[in-house]
Amino acid sequence: MWKIKYDVESVLLLLILLLSVYFVYLPHAEYDYPLHRDEWDRITLANAYLKYGGPELPDPFTGNGTIKNHPEIGFIVFISLFKVIGIDWLTFFWYSPFFLSLLLVFSGYLMGRKLGYGVESAFFIALIPTTVRFLGPAFFVPVSLALPFMLMILFSAFYLKERSHPIIFVFSVFLLYMHPPSAIAIFIALSIYIILERDMKMAATVFLAAITAVPHFISYIRPVGSEGLVFTAVGAFKSVINEFGYIPSIFFITGFYLSMKGWKKEDVVISFTTAVLLFLIVFYRYMNYLPLLWPERVLLYLMLFMSLVAAKGLHWVRGKSWPVGVLFALVILAFSYQSHVEIPYYHIVDDQEYEDYLWIRDNLEGRAILDPWEAIAFTAIANKPVFTVVRPTDEFKEKSKELIDFFSNNCSDTEFLIKNNISIVYYKGSVNNRELKEVRDSIYYLSLK
Repeated sequence: MWKIKYDVESVLLLLILLLSVYFVYLPHAEYDYPLHRDEWDRITLANAYLKYGGPELPDPFTGNGTIKNHPEIGFIVFISLFKVIGIDWLTFFWYSPFFLSLLLVFSGYLMGRKLGYGVESAFFIALIPTTVRFLGPAFFVPVSLALPFMLMILFSAFYLKERSHPIIFVFSVFLLYMHPPSAIAIFIALSIYIILERDMKMAATVFLAAITAVPHFISYIRPVGSEGLVFTAVGAFKSVINEFGYIPSIFFITGFYLSMKGWKKEDVVISFTTAVLLFLIVFYRYMNYLPLLWPERVLLYLMLFMSLVAAKGLHWVRGKSWPVGVLFALVILAFSYQSHVEIPYYHIVDDQEYEDYLWIRDNLEGRAILDPWEAIAFTAIANKPVFTVVRPTDEFKEKSKELIDFFSNNCSDTEFLIKNNISIVYYKGSVNNRELKEVRDSIYYLSLK
């Protein structure tokens, strides 16, 4: 008979990993398609890059203009590799968040174990929520994929010493091309480490990694100007404490105090990084913009680092009285579970719409007009451009007015379709236009020849 050796820490880690998988499963439980609009957008871009290749390609969303040197080209190339080897998009975006969550929690455990509180680190990181606003591990998007790489970079800097430089260089370059704000966030932590350690080799490594991406970003910034480096958004959270949790925040404060008191290099770097990210959140709340960093994503980075600091606080309590530590952990878990269950998610496409878009892809040619929100998934599934898609721009607002007028008039304006080179109309309302041929329920076609 095989004898399985285990200890309490291994069992707890396994339970925490299963917990993280369960939290990822919740939003995917009864839905087979990608959840977030960013996932659909990246599918559209990946399909376009696979079709055209190169750094410049026709805009696959509206068909107008070109997309050149996309700032997240690394992520697009990364997911394209899975498509090339034969994994379809639905399978990829349904299962990938589970592997991502496991990687994130296990990376947090490895980091925390070296710091002396591995199980607690894994526990708090497993509780990081996913929302439609600041994202998280349940969505397979660039910022979520960046989180475990941020931990691996920091682990390498702390514990691999001279062997860390090649790893940090490669991972940093990957982050710069995959999700630049995440690279900037980890560069903040590395900068604090460099100052404390006076590590010039690390400084050179970070500098060399940064300059490799300069040509790419210069070519990106040139057409959009300096405003492409400044992000504004509407605050989507009440407060950091509210998002992280009241009891976890108490452990964070405790862990921060212990880190400053003990002045252990690794703890100090993590705590100071958290303080900088907190400052950025406060700055954004008052100024309503952030340079280089997407405001709401900073909250995700902040919760990652707060989790490590809070883990130190919980470990200290557990060391004083393990029953009290376990009790607090169970209370935190209960509140976190309730919070995860109540988080709302949207669904862009349903089964019928998915089938309709596939039919359009295989049977019709041309540009389509449909609800701009539904168009987010349409471009990814049907692989065809649309009249307009939801974007926070003045151009979208103007086109939305035209689209509303067109549908309000029962799609009767044929000149509008011809003028905008639209041959496919997907509309579930009333249609009164003899020029439009209904080729399938809710699908109409106009021959532009």
